[in-house]
Amino acid sequence: MTRVSLSKQIIGIISWLAIIFIAAAIGGAGSINAGSCYEQLVLPHWAPP
Repeated sequence: MTRVSLSKQIIGIISWLAIIFIAAAIGGAGSINAGSCYEQLVLPHWAPP
């Protein structure tokens, strides 16, 4: 196995955390108006509240 230096490991974890944060921000921005969208849905009579 090849050993990875500590600095590359730190850069790697920071990069992954940044990617996850960006994905979460995009998802959050996309769901800002979700409440009003769901309120307008016409639910069938058998659907739970």
